[in-house]
Order: sequence, then structure tokens, then C-alpha cells
Amino acid sequence: AAVVEGARGRGMSATCQQRPWSVLLLVESSAAADFALGRVMPALWDAMQPLEREQLVVHVVQPSGVDAARAVADAARAAWAGAIQHSASVGADSTKAMTALLKSVRLVACPVMEEDEGVLDAALWSLAHAVPLVTTPAAAALLGADAGMHVAASGSHDGFAHAMLETLRCGTGTWDRLSRAGRGLVEEARARVVHQGLLPSSIFGR
Repeated sequence: AAVVEGARGRGMSATCQQRPWSVLLLVESSAAADFALGRVMPALWDAMQPLEREQLVVHVVQPSGVDAARAVADAARAAWAGAIQHSASVGADSTKAMTALLKSVRLVACPVMEEDEGVLDAALWSLAHAVPLVTTPAAAALLGADAGMHVAASGSHDGFAHAMLETLRCGTGTWDRLSRAGRGLVEEARARVVHQGLLPSSIFGR
């Protein structure tokens, strides 16, 4: 944590190696919670090495109004339950809370089970802070992002887990590529979305 704080203090984005093995898991619906917590996370856990499991921290966050209590309760009994640091609801206007989380995680996982434009805020927030995003094809399409270039995307739980693990492992180069390309995608759209009032300019880390 001290290393990440030092990087922030110099006005720089922390590198992959400077960030902990921490995931911000955004669930925008009960179906997404079931997919992420009931299927993706067990697959990710099975694929991880023992040392990686020891380091993993998962922050489960859902928008206000989304009931993920059952999926979270089931996850609390799973083999990987010890990795859950906290589960909370965060309002769409909680700029400070979201920014703090994004500064402390290595990736954001946001499975989108329906074409819901409401998830654009959270997804763009991640990319604007140069934090790689792992999502589903529906969200990539809504963002106008190329899967594999700007974001990692998969509609299967095994594929989603694989994309998360490849991004978490700094040595693959995936984190650096997605961090740069995702931030670049948002920068291209920055003037448009701020001008139209779709997102506050503060999410761009400025």
C-alpha cells in the first residue's frame, strides 16, 4: 500500500506490480452476481496458484438498489470466501468512494448480463483511471470497445475467469496493454461525454 501511495503522491498511475492482487467486482444485477460469485470466482480460484490465492482480495460492490445478498451469502461459504474484503452498495454519485477503490485494485470485473446502459458509468470510471476492465461482450459493445484491445471480454464463466487471471498476472503484459488502451478509449470520448453531461469530469482523474 505504501508503494501505491507513493506513486499517487507523484501524480502517477500505479503500475501493475505496484498494485496488490485486488479485484473490484461490480455486479449490476442479481443475475450478474450469480454469474460472478457463483461461477466465475470458483473457476478463478481453481486456476490460481497457492501464493496467488493468499494475496487475492476481492471487493464486491453493487449499485444502490441491486440485491446481491443471496449470492454474497453463498460466496461467504465458498472456498475463496476469505478473499472477500467487503461487500457494499455504492451510489452512482459516490465519486470519492469509487475513486478510492479504483486506486487500490489491479482490475475491475464487471459482468453485464443485459444491455443496460446504466453500467456505462462504472465501466468508464474504471477505464478513465487506467484500471483494466474485464467484462462481457454486451458491455464491450455498449462502450464501443474492441474486446481484447480496450477491454477483456467473455460471456462464459471459464473465459471470464481466464481473462481475469491473465490480467492479474503482470508478467503476461495484458495489464499494461489494457490499461493504456482503455484509458486511450476514454480520452477519445472525454470531450463528448463531459460536454453532454453523461459523466462528471472528475472521473477522468483530473
